[in-house]
Amino acid sequence: GCGGELTQKEAALKRRDMFMKNPRYYCLCVFGALMLGTPGWAEEAKAKKEGGAKESQDVGVAPTAEEQKSYAGLAQRGVLVQPLAAGSNYYYVNFRGAQQPDAALFDFLKQASGIVDLDLAGQKLGDGELKIVGGLKNLRKLNLSRTTVTDGALAGLLGLSKLESLNLFQTEVSDAGVVSLKGLTALKRLYVAQTKVTEGGAAQLKAALPAVSVERGGALVLPPKKEEPKKEEPKKEPSKPENAAPAKEEPKKEEPKKP
Repeated sequence: GCGGELTQKEAALKRRDMFMKNPRYYCLCVFGALMLGTPGWAEEAKAKKEGGAKESQDVGVAPTAEEQKSYAGLAQRGVLVQPLAAGSNYYYVNFRGAQQPDAALFDFLKQASGIVDLDLAGQKLGDGELKIVGGLKNLRKLNLSRTTVTDGALAGLLGLSKLESLNLFQTEVSDAGVVSLKGLTALKRLYVAQTKVTEGGAAQLKAALPAVSVERGGALVLPPKKEEPKKEEPKKEPSKPENAAPAKEEPKKEEPKKP
């Protein structure tokens, strides 16, 4: 070219040499070109960021005085009560360390509307306790593994419109109980390993709630009962009838004498 100007071909070759010497610079250029060529990418990224910020700012409703007393009462009885994050009014509650769980302890849950994650693993639960749990309108995760929950008691949970995860591992729950959960429209994960739930029962629930994932794992296998060894009774000789004639002895044959 004239006047020291580069021709189009020479400029292309120069750029190629620059990219070959510095691959990182090449990647940055390609990435920038792709982003600039995608309409609205910056606006979309900004919207996602703002949406995430709004979600993280959801700290729930400030607890009432009665609710604060409930959390304090649970903690005094050995129950773990902790907020999900600093400044949050949503709580994770675990009964694992509870001291002598009784009806009075479960009554504290009636005013604890900020609980979103409740762990009752290993507890003795009946219809009454499950009805109280069913009143926790913000509950999203519930662990009932290794509890005494029954098929009938699960009906008490049908008011949990926000429940997303339910753990029924190693319980006596069967197909009847699982099918009754059709009303939990927000349910996404159900754990029923080592229960009486069959493939057919899981299929019925998925037909009603296509978004739910049913984790069956292995079926409940009960240990075989040990049979006690039978004691051998002494054999009894057959009794002789009364007035029975004595058995006649056959005469012995005399052997011939040898000379």
